[in-house]
Amino acid sequence: MKTSMSLETVLETARTIQNRAVDYIAPVRRLSMDHTYPSNDGPSRSVLQLSSLNGPVDAELTGSAFKQLCTKLRIPSQYAEMLRDEEIPAEVGYRWPLDIGRGKITELNRITYPTATPLLSAMINHGLRNGDQNKYTMLRGMLPDDEENTSKWRAILSNQYLPVPSVSILEKAMMLCNGLHTNGYRAELKSSEVNEDRLYAKFIFPDMVSQPLRTRRKNDVVQIGFVLYNNEVGSGSYGVRSFVEFLACTNGMILPKWGAKLAKVHRTGRVVMDGDLIVSNKTRRAQTVAALEELSDMINAVIEPERLERLTKTVESAASSPNIADDDIEKTVKKIAKSEILSEAESQAVYQAFIRGNDPSQFGMAQAICSHDVARTLNFDRATHLETVAGKVLTMGRQEWHSLAIAA
Repeated sequence: MKTSMSLETVLETARTIQNRAVDYIAPVRRLSMDHTYPSNDGPSRSVLQLSSLNGPVDAELTGSAFKQLCTKLRIPSQYAEMLRDEEIPAEVGYRWPLDIGRGKITELNRITYPTATPLLSAMINHGLRNGDQNKYTMLRGMLPDDEENTSKWRAILSNQYLPVPSVSILEKAMMLCNGLHTNGYRAELKSSEVNEDRLYAKFIFPDMVSQPLRTRRKNDVVQIGFVLYNNEVGSGSYGVRSFVEFLACTNGMILPKWGAKLAKVHRTGRVVMDGDLIVSNKTRRAQTVAALEELSDMINAVIEPERLERLTKTVESAASSPNIADDDIEKTVKKIAKSEILSEAESQAVYQAFIRGNDPSQFGMAQAICSHDVARTLNFDRATHLETVAGKVLTMGRQEWHSLAIAA
């Protein structure tokens, strides 16, 4: 299991992020792409400007926000990214030799042509002007911190988007876990990480542990928990899924099938107004309280006692599954890599871990995918993705496993 932030660190980081967050809801007509020129001879910067009633707000676009803006304007994002690349001068007048005849060559630059319009800005502004000028959009911004001296837009979303801060979800979950503790269920945070885009927090309940499992490993037991997740930039939902830890190896797995319905989309009623609005802390708190009312039910659903009994049967079924033939191991790993979008390096790491594990069963493949040997080379996001892939393999039905591995 990939470990990262402590409970204190993840809470402090999440609160710091929330203190820097600022959301605007504004009509499209108030948006424009501008260019700023640094004092030195370096490349200029593209900024998206919001003409707020309180004055202009200039901020750079993160990669995800830039793609979201391009999608809204129906601009091919790959082409726009090429123009955005600092190494490709997309600006008319940045350094453009001009032959005006009789062998005399001059150069248009910032000094001789300071009002040059970059192609990227012209293209985006054209899209903004020719769209629905009265359509409202939500801009999720971040104020500067000690390391960054510029503001940034981290997401460009529909004004039906419901912001649910990661810190609110985390604090609510901690409160619920404290309540469970009084009823005899201890909760421990095993692994977590939060950033401006998303949150993962993986909890286990040490008292909810199985009897020794019938697997190739002696005295192996599993304990159950949940993973709390959130995405703040429009790239995913928030909610809870089952999480398990095997004590013989401390490998963790996320079981997506056991929690597929325990997810909520970031969506609220459409906001219609005259002018623009900075979403207030009071409004946000009221929205968050309503959005998190079901979180308690979500957590209770994944830790009910029946889950542990079902998990034990699932693990033992996977451990007694038909073995993968030696000639089919590589093909099976490639099938998994293709369906789950694993890189070549990740695929090779899983293959090597499976060989070392010396367990050719379905259970052995799931353990290889989330093994420490694989996780140590990955960042937290990719390690979490592979924990989810391992959970999918573990919970496959016998027929699905046969089609994947035995009939490879």
